Amino acid sequence: MKISLLHLSEEISPDVAQEFIDHRAGMGKRYAFKTQGAFDRQMKIALKSHEVGMTPDALIEFTIDQNWQGINISYTKNKVNNMMLAESSVGRQIINGNTPRAIENGKTREAPIRRQLTNTDWVN
Repeated sequence: MKISLLHLSEEISPDVAQEFIDHRAGMGKRYAFKTQGAFDRQMKIALKSHEVGMTPDALIEFTIDQNWQGINISYTKNKVNNMMLAESSVGRQIINGNTPRAIENGKTREAPIRRQLTNTDWVN
């Protein structure tokens, strides 16, 4: 079945929508859009992209990049939050096996250096 882009919201680029159709078709016959309604429902979800701080096009592209079958707001929120945590310094330390409590208690390699740099014992 040929999916029509005629009734696509102006917030969604026809190129990105077509890329999503091709992505689904590339996943195998089972995942290709079989009805216009199925495609339209996915585009309706994409219009909720503000919930994850993205544009509809960015949300669709993120879904494609993750090789996901469909657009899912809660999956995207979780993935973006995990990516942000991993990029933060605490996140990198947690990923390396340290917990925030271990960091607070100075049980990481960085803690002794941090303690030396912020030591104010000399003030009194």
